[in-house]
Amino acid sequence: MKLKTTGIVLTALGLGLSSHVSATNGVNMIGIGPISRSLGGTGLAAPQDAVSAVFSNPAAMCLSESCGAPQFDFSLTTFMPRTNAKLSATGMGTFKGKSDSDLYFIPALGVSLPIGDNGNRWRAGFALYGISGLGVDYEKAPIGGFVPFNFTELQIMKIAPSIAYSVTPDISVGLSAHANYASLEIGSAHPLIGKNDATDWAFGVQLGATWNISECVTLGVSYTSAQKNTFDGIMPVMGPMGPTGAHQDFDLESPQQAGLGIAWVGLENRLTLSLDGKWLNWSDAAGYSDFGWDDQWTIGVGAQYELIEDKLFVRVGYNYGKNPLRNTNFGDDMASIVGFPAIVEHHAALGFGYQIKENLVLNVSWVHAFENSMKSTTPNGAPFGFPPGQASVESSLSENTIDVGMTWRF
Repeated sequence: MKLKTTGIVLTALGLGLSSHVSATNGVNMIGIGPISRSLGGTGLAAPQDAVSAVFSNPAAMCLSESCGAPQFDFSLTTFMPRTNAKLSATGMGTFKGKSDSDLYFIPALGVSLPIGDNGNRWRAGFALYGISGLGVDYEKAPIGGFVPFNFTELQIMKIAPSIAYSVTPDISVGLSAHANYASLEIGSAHPLIGKNDATDWAFGVQLGATWNISECVTLGVSYTSAQKNTFDGIMPVMGPMGPTGAHQDFDLESPQQAGLGIAWVGLENRLTLSLDGKWLNWSDAAGYSDFGWDDQWTIGVGAQYELIEDKLFVRVGYNYGKNPLRNTNFGDDMASIVGFPAIVEHHAALGFGYQIKENLVLNVSWVHAFENSMKSTTPNGAPFGFPPGQASVESSLSENTIDVGMTWRF
């Protein structure tokens, strides 16, 4: 069901969605697992562990270094966002708030193993990972009294069984089936809104292919279908005087996306350079399209060097994705900017890998999303009970994440 595009409704929607931000391009994580994330979210051409292979490009499972042996990966992301918002209106002053939701833990695990006697041709994989883990909590902030919802939490866990096949020694194709389990909770002190929660499953597919152009260069492509969750009866119906007490369904869709990546290995296989580009179709995704989101192009670059042979790996990366939010009208902007601040653009990453034993590797990464802010101003009076006159809304977001993971080859 498509919601009415009134300012109050859009504000409610924005705050309900705002929990879906996590070291991100828009609301998508730049990568899964400490290796991919420390390399700027790259992995379309040459992922180095099972979980990032399934996430980035399932076909790459047949081209990884450990393709001939089973592999298990587990990682935990500690996500630390810093979100601030400010509302200003003539005659009422300025109200500032800092969200109390500033620490989240996001798990990921992946398995990859050969199939049959000749494991060079077929390979199966499975990954389970959280793709969101942020909520907005303005219950104790001054700004909380001026928004319909002051507490939200959205959590989405993706389950992705996968299979890959080596068509030739240099060309592989892969397929992942995606199942997303989503939980959304929103809260308000208004008696006609109260606290509401809903869950839903969404399904889709991911297709991929890889090509070893030469001994040094690998190319990878991937496509992921749109995947839509419907949250039953969670959104309040707004009338001319505010909430009516009725509720309606809300659709939120992860957009279709396509990516192209290239990786180069040299210096006696000790240096790996990777470059990924992706397109995300936010403008056609349910929920996001209601806010006027633009499609987004992202770029990630990464470098890994084997500092001590077969023992210590150092990594560095960078990721950029232009903020997909766009200024439209003040009501829509208030929803997107205050309640849905998915606005970070630049990410810097560092990491390392240490081989504890022959079949056990520790990987650690740190990613910093530099602070970005967005503002909207109306010169013609403000909605939501503010007096006539100039009003503005502004939000800023920065993020830090620390990932720790283990890779076990058995």
